[in-house]
Amino acid sequence: MGIIGKLLSTKQVERALHYLLRKRGLDYLIPFLKGLSHVGRPTQVFFPPELLEQGLAMLLSGLNNTLAVQTYPHWVWPHWIEAQKDPHNPAFIPTGVNLLTPNLTERNWCSLGLPGSRHEIMVDRQGLLTPHAFGWSLLPYLKVENQSFVPPRLPEIKQRLTPQGPGVKTYYFLPFALSWKTHIQVLCFEGEEVAVMTQKLRNQSETLMEVVLGFSLRPYNMLTVGHINKVKVKNGLWRINRKPALFMPLKPTRLGVVSSEMQDPILEAFQLNTTQMRSASGLLIGYFEYEIRLAPGEKQEVSVMLPVHRSFPNRNFSHYSLENLQGAKKEAQKETQARTQKGFCLRLPNKVWVQGFEAIKSRIHVFDDQDYFTAGSYFYHEQWLRDSSFLALAHLQLGWFAQVESKLKAILALQTREGFFKSQDGEWDGAGQGIFIFWNYIRYSGDLSTLKRYYPAMRKAGAWIDKTRKEEPDSRSLHFGLLPAGLSAEHFGPNDHYFWDNFWGLWGLRALVEAAEALGDSQDQAEFEALAAAYEADLLSALEKALAREGTLCLPPSPYRQMDAAAVGNLVALSPLNLFSPQEAWVKPTLDWLWENSLQEGLFFQSIIHTGFNAYLSAQVARAFLMRGDPRLYPILEALSAAAGPLWTWPEAIHPHTGGGCMGDGDHGWAAAEWINLMHDLCVLETASGLILGAGFDPAWFVEGLRIKVEEAATPLGSLSYELRQEKKFLTFTWKLERGSCFARQPLFLALPQNHFAIPKGLSPFGVLRSLFPLEGEQGQIILPKNLNHEPKLELKP
Repeated sequence: MGIIGKLLSTKQVERALHYLLRKRGLDYLIPFLKGLSHVGRPTQVFFPPELLEQGLAMLLSGLNNTLAVQTYPHWVWPHWIEAQKDPHNPAFIPTGVNLLTPNLTERNWCSLGLPGSRHEIMVDRQGLLTPHAFGWSLLPYLKVENQSFVPPRLPEIKQRLTPQGPGVKTYYFLPFALSWKTHIQVLCFEGEEVAVMTQKLRNQSETLMEVVLGFSLRPYNMLTVGHINKVKVKNGLWRINRKPALFMPLKPTRLGVVSSEMQDPILEAFQLNTTQMRSASGLLIGYFEYEIRLAPGEKQEVSVMLPVHRSFPNRNFSHYSLENLQGAKKEAQKETQARTQKGFCLRLPNKVWVQGFEAIKSRIHVFDDQDYFTAGSYFYHEQWLRDSSFLALAHLQLGWFAQVESKLKAILALQTREGFFKSQDGEWDGAGQGIFIFWNYIRYSGDLSTLKRYYPAMRKAGAWIDKTRKEEPDSRSLHFGLLPAGLSAEHFGPNDHYFWDNFWGLWGLRALVEAAEALGDSQDQAEFEALAAAYEADLLSALEKALAREGTLCLPPSPYRQMDAAAVGNLVALSPLNLFSPQEAWVKPTLDWLWENSLQEGLFFQSIIHTGFNAYLSAQVARAFLMRGDPRLYPILEALSAAAGPLWTWPEAIHPHTGGGCMGDGDHGWAAAEWINLMHDLCVLETASGLILGAGFDPAWFVEGLRIKVEEAATPLGSLSYELRQEKKFLTFTWKLERGSCFARQPLFLALPQNHFAIPKGLSPFGVLRSLFPLEGEQGQIILPKNLNHEPKLELKP
């Protein structure tokens, strides 16, 4: 939390603000200030300071954006501004009463960085490169016959993620026979992190072409103005605001710096050779250009390099050579290939889903800042336990245990003296989520030594949950026995006693029962069994009151709310928490209500706070359908894969008309993690009854030529690999479990489509489409005839 956030979180500051408002005769604003902490249920927290700090950043940056854009309308601006100021574009947003110009239509970018680094660059959907949040950007452009071609104004652009690094390739389509594309990636140069932008040209015509290839340093980024107050160019190195910014290995034909009062050099022909300039407004533009002659079929490329770290102020960067660049690219490709081949791998009939899995797996390290996970590379470049829970689960299911183990000390540092795991004020789900990360790491890794080390902290968190939930003395209260009111997961609405918080809290106490049993501590085991049972009784009572108050079997988000979109938070009780059976009475009606009222074309529309289509909430609904064996899972997966775009990134919320990001970070870590988790659960689903293999496999896949392969899927039992083949009249299933845990004992089942193969009668159903075939032993093979009159053949291997 920043300094501003800490200040704004105190009651003293709230009282001081009241005093100042009265002093200046602005009493009418006091109710608005009070409303921040008193709308909804009464709470002890004024307002989450992180949100106030983000709000202040949005306010100041939005005002800067408005003034800059309207003062210099002749500039080339990033695509989101070009679209929002165009009255003919669906993204148009008027200003006037709304004095702010935030990006509300195209918060989309791809974060790139090195594994183990705290730094990421961002690439938007037009190939604009931003090295640092809130900073300046690098924009490619092209001039042909005195006509300028700039990405924000081109009608057709395509992108794809490349495996080298990985990186982003952007293809620009021109009205003549010239191929133009950029490739952006982050490489390691002698231990330094360097972003590289390479522009590539190829003459596809049959005549000589003369073009100008340009790079421009722009005072803006994907969300805001990015101030350039001072520029200096010397010996091929650009310094911006006294920091090394960009190195040119090839000497350009011309370069210069222009102030905001001059024409945009991208659009005009400049002959300036100004190499340094200052500006109090921070609206300077730098540019450099290469005049290139291309014979028919000839190719040409130009690369520039940007140090990601704001360090080495006195270095001349002469080691940033083109020869070293090629070596760094080969090393990056080799490292990426070695890293992505480790752990969970899969092959499915739906190649698009697998492509997304592999793309996210190759890039998920951008949300790993060494000792904690982050939800994004811009606003959310800090630790949030909620997002970290799903990111940690994704890494565990990939089998990447070390990446989670390195976060445990930082989570421990969040624990208050009373035992609460606090990453944000008033978000009481953190207590259960802290235990969730610790215990799941131990379950998947089987590392009892880590359990012994962190059990006291987990136990303390459990005691905090029990003590805090009992602070309501009135047993007649609808929230008796629940955690205090809070903003919870933020996208639910005003402060309330959300069931979401309490599902995490109850899971935490149940986990402590298992942890105590694993340690052989019978006294603690009995104690936490009693505490969990008492909590469950109070929570069930609150659920019953909420259902009775609602008058239906649909479960609202809190005892005091009616059914609304925030009820999606209740689904966490099914997955990943496994607190309730998927057949619980409230589950199907709640899912049906959300399907009818909150899902549009397969995506969940959140109408509260985070308004827009939400990827990770769509995934939450898909999780619940998967647990129930409900085929409505598949339209959600298809819609999610379509919304991810070619780079497989999701913003936190998606504009329903433009399809671009309208809230939060444009490359959201929770959303990315959930695709990994969904793909894992399709293949290996953990339920209260055991592990179900193939629970998410579409029955339509089971045709001649089917081949499904799952390798090293991490589970609480150990590493699981299996293969499914359907050839001619038989289905062959082979599996092998390499046990890694010394205390997990869960049965294995194979989910098979009903009425497809000869399988024993009386098997347990899974949803309406499948039956569960029990698997005995840690490896074996089953051969199932297509002919329903034949008996299956089972071969068990020691």
